[in-house]
Amino acid sequence: MMLQNGPLLDYPLAITSHGTQLNASLSLPSTSSGLVICLRSDQTGKARERSLCEGLNAQGLATLALNTLTENEQEQAPSQAWHRFNIPRLARRITAALDWRGDEPRLSSLPTYLLATGNNAAASLVVAARHPHRIQAVICRSGRPDLAGSHLARVHAPVLFAVGERDSAGRSAMQRAVSQMRCSYRTALFAEVGAQFQESDAWPTFIELSSQWLLTQSRLPMPAQPYARHSLIFLNQMEETEASH
Repeated sequence: MMLQNGPLLDYPLAITSHGTQLNASLSLPSTSSGLVICLRSDQTGKARERSLCEGLNAQGLATLALNTLTENEQEQAPSQAWHRFNIPRLARRITAALDWRGDEPRLSSLPTYLLATGNNAAASLVVAARHPHRIQAVICRSGRPDLAGSHLARVHAPVLFAVGERDSAGRSAMQRAVSQMRCSYRTALFAEVGAQFQESDAWPTFIELSSQWLLTQSRLPMPAQPYARHSLIFLNQMEETEASH
């Protein structure tokens, strides 16, 4: 499916990975400075995902919201949901989205970023390690980035980790991940926030942080507005750290 001319909003489509069709939605501003692939693994939180995409779109970033699980996989009981932890399969499905993007003339030349949570955080880092020239930056919100394992040391793209202060499991997973990484990364701790970022204005602040950080990575002018409403604590920052081999 080739894109039509003109701005597109909420453009539904399907991406095929090894014979499996995955639901996705493309939002393309009339002028786009980059493409953010927003990864999800269920149908919950669609309103928040929509607000995330709209916030990124407002800053001139196209978004591809991709569900890395099929509807049938989402409906299976937790005891049978082994596929949710199948990081290689999730990574293959994200790679299929990259392949699709490469075939679209209006997207193929755009810098591409991954934004993920849950086990997709690990899969996104695996993809970044395997395709260093195709991924320009990664954002992991909570989740399990540590499940990327040995791929962590091979990630070259800059990474932003966002985690809530009350999310002890997410903080531990993030710390395990960054201890193995050699790339440039930034960690952001959201004060008084849990794993789902449901407190107060945490979600709008995360959206603003994400868009501003991605604009920085693409070396575009920063928006004039300050961070909105919710306190942020930056725990650590490594800029332009050279990987040792």
